[in-house]
Amino acid sequence: MAGYALFISVWDYEDGADFQRHESIDRSAQDLHALFRESELWTESTRLQDPAAPVEITNKVEEVAAKCDHDDLLFVYYCGHGEQKRARERAAELHLTVRTSEKGKGETQLALHRLYETLRNPEIKAKAKVLVLDCCNSGEVPPLGAADPVDTATKPDNVTCVLKPLRVGETHAHAKRAGDDYTAFSGALIDILSDGVPGASDPLTISDVFREMQARLRAGKHPQPDVIWRGIAELPLLENRRPGEQRVRELLGGVGGVQQVERIGGADGQLRLRLYSDGEPSALLGPVARVLDEHRLPVTDLSLGSASLEDVFIELTGRELR
Repeated sequence: MAGYALFISVWDYEDGADFQRHESIDRSAQDLHALFRESELWTESTRLQDPAAPVEITNKVEEVAAKCDHDDLLFVYYCGHGEQKRARERAAELHLTVRTSEKGKGETQLALHRLYETLRNPEIKAKAKVLVLDCCNSGEVPPLGAADPVDTATKPDNVTCVLKPLRVGETHAHAKRAGDDYTAFSGALIDILSDGVPGASDPLTISDVFREMQARLRAGKHPQPDVIWRGIAELPLLENRRPGEQRVRELLGGVGGVQQVERIGGADGQLRLRLYSDGEPSALLGPVARVLDEHRLPVTDLSLGSASLEDVFIELTGRELR
């Protein structure tokens, strides 16, 4: 199965739009797009930045979807502001902003049913469709499957998935998390796809990723994500990467009391690190264990001790003692 992905971000609004500009929106889409572009699972990854009109989004979705064959996966991601608006003869629904949108004016935004109509087009051959909505007011969006829920009683629904940062009844998604340039929801997704999930399948499936996002967002005290499945499928998303050494060192270096993180040994392929503290080493055990557990990093040994002859030798020469 091949895949075609589209990443849409809207953050640079025209003057007077009254929408707050968050560069984290653009950075989130940019870095997710890069991960999919580098993956061997995806045939093509495309970006759409700050479209000026709603039709630009639906046209781009149609363009990317037209490339899908019967065994392909279509992935559409939107990150921007979302408003809950009521239109004529329609119940209130999510509206997605574009660069020229104005706050409170649904006619300047993309009503969600227009995007759903585009994705439900029977001419799209894709085996499965995934829609990711990283925006406020996404808690009560409908399933992406059959337009008429009654249809599913007589025939199987389409294989679809809608992944969103909010559950029913919630309205506010976190546009930025502390310490980096991502939204809270997309930042968790980027971390997982960049670092991998120890013990999960390879490639990672959407259900693998969703479970891990729940744990990480809960740990960061962010709103809990939600997913709406239709059809039956364990859809592959991206390769399950092992956490890189630099990422592990950054995480451990952020623990209070850690002065330095140093690599030692590792001729057998295992990553071995030594942490230097400006206080009592035993005080690091709890914080270090929590960081490793929070990021699902496997540990085979964690011990305390004073500097040994080997430590001094490595520090002075940069070589292992043999």
